[in-house]
Amino acid sequence: DTMWLKHGVAPNVRTYNSLITAAARAGNLSAAKAVLEELDADELEPTDRTFGSALSAAANDVARSAENVRWAIDVYRRASEAGVGANNHAVSSLLTTLARGVASGSWSGDDAVERAESIVDDLVDFQSNHPGSKVPNAAVWSAFMSVCARCGRAEAALGALALMRDKGYPLEPYTLASALTACRGAPAEELTALEVFESAPPDASNTTAVRNAAIALYAARGRADRAFALY
Repeated sequence: DTMWLKHGVAPNVRTYNSLITAAARAGNLSAAKAVLEELDADELEPTDRTFGSALSAAANDVARSAENVRWAIDVYRRASEAGVGANNHAVSSLLTTLARGVASGSWSGDDAVERAESIVDDLVDFQSNHPGSKVPNAAVWSAFMSVCARCGRAEAALGALALMRDKGYPLEPYTLASALTACRGAPAEELTALEVFESAPPDASNTTAVRNAAIALYAARGRADRAFALY
């Protein structure tokens, strides 16, 4: 490998993790893929950080091709098989990759929602069996709502909000804003979403993004009075 040939020093898994992180921050998915291939060739054991950084690189990729979405799905499969799939960074990055794939038209919305629901359900089950764990966190819920919003899946978004309440997860502003956006254009769900907004705590509802999403829903319902009240 390059490090050994140039400097006579053998890289370890931390070396590769740092390189994948650098590639992710630079939005260079090709470099992240190449480094992961070198790690595998050196027969080193990937860690949760390896998979999380690789998936972050996929989420940050500008191409958003079906090939790259498939690669991200395979990386997450490897993480799950290695026992480190219950990783907020990895999951939120994968869900973001799916949402952006749908937005670009390269990935099926139905498949994205089905995968996202399955993964989040698994994390909720994991947390139930490991009470001290911090999964899924706000980043995961927000990324899931983004998938729902990109796919226009209002019922899935509201179902996730109900699950969050049942399990005692805190409602974060971006999560709420994305859920409201997902309900736009679905009349029955719009009403339910606005009920959620009106009952949400101020630290979740009193942000520009949430108010904008709520104003759009009130406008869609012909409630100009409620829309202007938020202005």
